[in-house]
Amino acid sequence: LRVGLMFAFYVAVVAKTARDPAMTIGAMIMVVQAMKLACTALAGVARAAGSFYADSLFFEDLVEFLKLQPTLQATGTPVSAVPLLQQSVEFRSVSFAYPAAESRVLEDVSFRIESGERIAVVGENGAGKTTLVKLLARLYDPCTGSIEVDGIDLRGIPPEEWQQNMAVIFQDFVRYHLSVRENIAFGDLTKPDSDEALLKAARLSGADRTLAALPQGLDAKLGKEFSDGHEISGGEWQKIALARAFLRDARLLILDEPTASLDPKQEFETFQRFGELAQGKTVVFVSHRLSTVRTADRILVMDKGRLVETGTHDELMAADGVYAALFTRQAAGYQDHPAQHDNPSASDPS
Repeated sequence: LRVGLMFAFYVAVVAKTARDPAMTIGAMIMVVQAMKLACTALAGVARAAGSFYADSLFFEDLVEFLKLQPTLQATGTPVSAVPLLQQSVEFRSVSFAYPAAESRVLEDVSFRIESGERIAVVGENGAGKTTLVKLLARLYDPCTGSIEVDGIDLRGIPPEEWQQNMAVIFQDFVRYHLSVRENIAFGDLTKPDSDEALLKAARLSGADRTLAALPQGLDAKLGKEFSDGHEISGGEWQKIALARAFLRDARLLILDEPTASLDPKQEFETFQRFGELAQGKTVVFVSHRLSTVRTADRILVMDKGRLVETGTHDELMAADGVYAALFTRQAAGYQDHPAQHDNPSASDPS
C-alpha cells in the first residue's frame, strides 16, 4: 500500500510538472524530497508508537509482578533458625508437583542427612534431582510430607533465616556482566569488600587462573557490554559462579551440576580444592559424572521421582542395581574414547 501511494504521488507530481509551466524541475525535486522526508518521519512515529505499545504490555507484567506477595512463609509459631544444622536434615515421605503440573516430580521420598555429611544425588535426566535440592533450599514447599531440620519442620522457619545458612549454585547460574569483584562478592553481601576473601574464594573454585590472565585482576569487567570488557569461556564463568558459593561461610552447600561446563581435568582439580572448603560442612551435590560422586559419604540414587537406592559407591556397585548400571554405562564410554580424557585420575573408569 505504501509503495502504491508513493508511486501514485510521483506520477501526479511528474504530470503536474509537465502541464504547469510554473512548475520547474527544481520545484518537482523539492516536492519529491519533502514527501520522502515526511514519509520517513511518519514511519518513525509509527515505529515509536508500536514500540511504546509493546513496552506498555511488559510494563503491565512488571506491575503485576511487583504486586505479588511471597508464597513461602513461616507457618504456625515461627522458630528461631539460629543455630541450625547441628544434627540433621530429614525428608519424610516428601512428594511434590510444580504449580499447574498434572504429574508429580517427586513421590514419597524419605532420607536423612547427618550434619557434616557429603551427599551426592545421581540419576538420569528427569529423575527429580534438581527438584530435590530446590525443596531443600526451600524455593518450594512439599505438596505432602515434610522436611525437618534438627527435628523442626522447615515450614516453621522463616525462609530468609534458613537461606542464610546455605550457599547454592544451580546449573543455570547467572553471568553478571560486571567486574569480577562484584561477580564473586554477590555470594555474600554481608561481608566487607575484602580482596583476601575474594581471592581465597577464587582459588577454591579454580577461578584464580582466570584472574591471573586478566590485566585488571578483580577489577576486570566481564562481558562485551563494556568497551574494555573481557569475554571468558563457559567453564571460566562457572568457576566465577562457584567462587560466589565458596565466599559464603554457610553450614550447608548445595551444588547442582557445579562443574558441568568444566572438562574432566578441571573438574578433578576443583573437587580437590573443594575438600578444603567442605570440612565440617554439610554438602549436597548433584552430578552426572560418577567419578566425582565416589568422594561422597553417601550416594542417593533417584529414578522417575523416587529414591530407589542409597549407600556408598562400593555398596551400590555390589547391589548391582540402578547405580551400578549407570556407572558401568559411563565407564564404557570412557574406555571407548580414552584419548579424549586427560583427567589425572585416569585409573577411574568413570
